[in-house]
Amino acid sequence: MATKFYRPIGLLDQLQRDMSSVIGASVSKNETQWSPAVDIVESEAGFTVYVDVPGVNLTEIEITADNGVLSIDGQRTGFAQDETIAFQRNERVNGKFLRRFTLPDNIDVDGITANYQDGVLRVSLPKSVRTQGRKIDIKAA
Repeated sequence: MATKFYRPIGLLDQLQRDMSSVIGASVSKNETQWSPAVDIVESEAGFTVYVDVPGVNLTEIEITADNGVLSIDGQRTGFAQDETIAFQRNERVNGKFLRRFTLPDNIDVDGITANYQDGVLRVSLPKSVRTQGRKIDIKAA
């Protein structure tokens, strides 16, 4: 029997995608909004965010960490913006995207790194070193 995982973030992500498609329908064709798929993995050392952005030029991606929020902002351009091309089928989405994630308190913001390979953006978020909690002994006066 396969284990099913409760994924509240997945439900919120689906809602965001649905809302983006509704909002995107009212925006001009050249400003279509889309939301790249994301996986987030936690380890003892930190978190890794994998973002599927095939066809996106690295100069079109900006990553910021500010006020406890990681933002990944970018744009994919393609043939769809060339009105001289007569498409038989056009399924690849172009336009701007923005993904935001609330960072846990234990992230070392200065240690965040990112790399891109084979259409996948990998953002590493190391956990900061914290002092361990301790038990405080009570002494009689």
